[in-house]
Amino acid sequence: MLNKISIKFLNLIFLFLLYLKAYKLIKILKFLLKAKNYKSSKLHFFYSKMYLRERKYKIAEIFLKKYLLNFQNDFLAKSYLGITLLSLGNLSDCKNIIDELDKINYENLIFNLLKAEYYFFVKEIKFFKINAEKCLSVSKKFNYLYEKLITNSLKEGDLKNAEYYAKRLKKDKKFLCSAILHLSYINLYKGNTDLGKKYITNLIYKFPNYYQGYYLFVSLSLHLKYPKLKNLILNNNEILSNLDKNKISVLFARSRIYKDEKNYYLSSKYLRMANNLKLKYFPSNYKFLIQQSTYTLLNFKSFYKDQVNVQNKICSSKIEYIFIVGLPRCGSTLLEKILSVNKNIMSIGESTKFEERLLSWLKDKKSKEFHYRPKGKKIILDKNLYNFKYVGYICKLLPSARIIHCVRNPLDNIFSLYYSNLAENSFSSSIEDSSNFLLHQEQVMEFYKKLFQDKIFTINYEDIVFNSKNILIELINWLEIEWSDDYLQHQKIKSICKSASYIQVRSSIYNTSVNQSKNYKNILKPAIKILNKNISD
Repeated sequence: MLNKISIKFLNLIFLFLLYLKAYKLIKILKFLLKAKNYKSSKLHFFYSKMYLRERKYKIAEIFLKKYLLNFQNDFLAKSYLGITLLSLGNLSDCKNIIDELDKINYENLIFNLLKAEYYFFVKEIKFFKINAEKCLSVSKKFNYLYEKLITNSLKEGDLKNAEYYAKRLKKDKKFLCSAILHLSYINLYKGNTDLGKKYITNLIYKFPNYYQGYYLFVSLSLHLKYPKLKNLILNNNEILSNLDKNKISVLFARSRIYKDEKNYYLSSKYLRMANNLKLKYFPSNYKFLIQQSTYTLLNFKSFYKDQVNVQNKICSSKIEYIFIVGLPRCGSTLLEKILSVNKNIMSIGESTKFEERLLSWLKDKKSKEFHYRPKGKKIILDKNLYNFKYVGYICKLLPSARIIHCVRNPLDNIFSLYYSNLAENSFSSSIEDSSNFLLHQEQVMEFYKKLFQDKIFTINYEDIVFNSKNILIELINWLEIEWSDDYLQHQKIKSICKSASYIQVRSSIYNTSVNQSKNYKNILKPAIKILNKNISD
């Protein structure tokens, strides 16, 4: 009897249950149909969408592939398969589906979503924007894409567009809190500190269960001004009853509050909890970074020995590029801010433009000369710290470039990484990985300094703090630019800052960050062991 039920009627039932997110009912119905030996490959598509929404991507992939065995020309199902493969990290097969459907000029909302997600993942931002805008023009269901548009705009230094997207996102009640948090950050980056503080304070007051805002609230020291909200953060133990990735911010916030109160035991406790939870959801990217850096170094050594295909350039006496490299939290943002006082220096922030241009050139370096010049006639200041991997290429291909290597007391640097809840540098949540990465970065830089010692200047954060004028005069002379006492008054210059140091660099130089690791020796034991072993070796 059951086999005579119209497949269309069953499809309607499944669509209705999917709309209601009644996944348990779907599974019960699926079980009953199986028990009655009722089979229909068309239903595999509905099962796959259910598992997709439950984020059970491997099971969704199995049902989609079963379905496509019988319905090979269902391009909507192929689009869903592409999204599933992307979620599983299978980029090559995902790209094959995109190429296949692009060849036949297939147009569909889900396919546009697939392309938007794929191009965002592989950082082909131009195509991401095109497809994201297509999705957003059709349905509010894809408003979460505004968050990615905001993230990208911030990376590009485009605060105007970031603010525009945040205000669009704010119109959706589901993303209201996220939009307000973004607007707070954007205004802080722009130097509108009071407005940024107002946004985050109102957010915590109105939405006390939006835990992602806690860390920013505390990092701005607003807990000192609003004791009720401070008590909310410290005493609401229900927050910790079910830890998930939204609670990471709470743990970091508690650690900061206890640090301010000089209760280093509780500060350490919550700092450990915060980073352990963070690693659970955002595993360390240490191995990837090491592999990438090692591969680049090996390639450069080969490139350096073989100069046949590289046209020799006359070394320009005029410096046109300044690259600041090092580890995050090494004082690089402070130095960027100081140098940006000079009106002839234009900072492009943590740009990936040089890396993109270099990697493109290396693919086909036999056929063309290397050209790189961002817009403008000013000296270009690039603060992408991970350009340390490319220092050799910078020195060889850009004779008018100079490298400033920022260093800091190793334990202070490692602790600051661990303490700062850095979003993209997930290795920072592991003391061991941070320690080993610091050593690796130093080894790479030592190799380059032996080859290009006249083009690399090493500056110590502690020297900037305690011996500002002397070390800055030495640096400015090395850069062959004119000295001004304005370099010592950088906090008076209003400019954009998009790093975790957005508040600190708007203040005069202070020394409270020096030797802050001394109160967290228990946490830093693995770092001390690794660093000491390196010294003994």
